[in-house]
Amino acid sequence: SVYQPLDLHPREVGVKNYEIPFHLTKRSGQGRVGPETLRKPQGDRPMAAAAALSDLPAYTEEHELFRSTVRKFIAAEVAPHHLFLNTEAYERWGTKVQVNPPLRDVSDQEALWKALNEGVIDFVGTDHAPHLLEEKAQPYGGAPSGIPSIELLLPLLLDAVDKKQLTLSTLVKITRRNIEKIFRLPNNDDVVLVDLNAIHVVNDEELKTKCRWSPYKGRTLKGWPLCTIIAGKLWFSKRYDRCWQEK
Repeated sequence: SVYQPLDLHPREVGVKNYEIPFHLTKRSGQGRVGPETLRKPQGDRPMAAAAALSDLPAYTEEHELFRSTVRKFIAAEVAPHHLFLNTEAYERWGTKVQVNPPLRDVSDQEALWKALNEGVIDFVGTDHAPHLLEEKAQPYGGAPSGIPSIELLLPLLLDAVDKKQLTLSTLVKITRRNIEKIFRLPNNDDVVLVDLNAIHVVNDEELKTKCRWSPYKGRTLKGWPLCTIIAGKLWFSKRYDRCWQEK
């Protein structure tokens, strides 16, 4: 049978024509959905959906159910801010790090890294939301959710490789190979060349995003992209002398 993968937000209660409530992430006091509500689609047609695990508690029956049952027909995504930020970031950044699902504590963060390395989480999605600082400076309830994430995704993950939080092969899977498989994308020769030994401090003034800020400002990261080659053409170069020449 032919099916089209769906990309769904984890806080959707359900999807029309599919018996799958995705609201797995409600916590106590918010009416958390129990595992008895998780059901496969009617019929035998498989379904591929990207449901972020960022909001799942570290140790819950829902999490284990996802691993053992739901995992068979749902692909999982995690956002970088849930891997690299936690509730401690609120003290410094306030509503600037207001995201949806919200940042969680260290134990949840560790559970996400564990799931990523065990292959329970299939890929990383940036959830890029380049809101301006004046927008994010509004009080809670008025500030928009989301943070800029695109251009620092790879440096953050490369730094995690250096810190032994994941392997380089896993990085390739969660940023490319698994995505190609899940969304049935054709293979191509597009590549990003990186310098695993490059060390650089994140600086807002050097960012390409038009909002020109990042909650990772001041972090020293080891491992940075050198250049991006798409269809044999050089589209970005940090150090042209160390990249392939454009054909």
